[in-house]
Amino acid sequence: MPEKYKNKCQINIIGSNGDSKYYNSLMQLKDDNINFTGVVTGNKRIELFNAADVFVVPSLDDPASLVVFEACMLSKPLIVSDKVGAKYMLNDKNGIIFKYDDIQALKDSLIYMIDNKDSLTEMGKYSRKMYEQLATKEKYINDWINILKNEFNKQHNLKDKSDFKIKHSFLLPITVTINIIYNFLSYKISKQEKKKYSLEKNINILKNIYNL
Repeated sequence: MPEKYKNKCQINIIGSNGDSKYYNSLMQLKDDNINFTGVVTGNKRIELFNAADVFVVPSLDDPASLVVFEACMLSKPLIVSDKVGAKYMLNDKNGIIFKYDDIQALKDSLIYMIDNKDSLTEMGKYSRKMYEQLATKEKYINDWINILKNEFNKQHNLKDKSDFKIKHSFLLPITVTINIIYNFLSYKISKQEKKKYSLEKNINILKNIYNL
């Protein structure tokens, strides 16, 4: 990244540092503009999130990134890789999606946000709009109920829709549990297969972005 942009930004890297080899490699990149917070919770987490101008999620493999929803809830613009499952929360009005292995595209995305700082507030408002449309608890509950209603109607040819009220109360937790187990197992398998690659790749990405 050009020097003039380095001096205009502060990068806070938030998350687990449980892998000592990975963490030690990251610490070698540290300078005045890069801050490693480790895991943050409670008020500190809220403080850091609110202070951010832009959320960056450059994941190599992330089927459902919670932080994307949190960023939209907090009215923040985003930069995410195309490997982030929650990228459907973004469009050209509230963020940028870049190809996960295109380091130059990530650099350009960061520079774009710096150059267009005056537009970040409006982009953040649109993020909040996307959150309210697609990701609130009420939205998920209604979507689940509609899915289950449609499945019951198709499988049982229910003529009296009131029949569903008797049956849906136990079906929802069963369906949710099955999906949670499936997603968890898929994530664990993927994580084990890609762990070594991801650690090395992340370090190289940071080095290349910051020209270190």
